[in-house]
Amino acid sequence: MCVEKFNTGFSLSSLSKLHETKTKQKNKSLLQYLVETVARQDPSLLEFSKEVPSLDYVSRISLSAV
Repeated sequence: MCVEKFNTGFSLSSLSKLHETKTKQKNKSLLQYLVETVARQDPSLLEFSKEVPSLDYVSRISLSAV
C-alpha cells in the first residue's frame, strides 16, 4: 500500500514573488488581491503584526545575512 504525504505551506522565497504575480487583468498583484480578500472576510487578521512585536526588527534583516 502506497501512502503519499502531502506538504502544506509555502517557502519564504515565494513570499517575495507575491507582488510580482499579476491578475489576469494585470491591474492588481496577487499580494493586493490577498490583502483585499482578508480585509473583506476577516479584518482582524490584518492586525497580526501588532501581536508580533519583533516583526519590525526582523523585517530589516536580509535573508542573505542569515
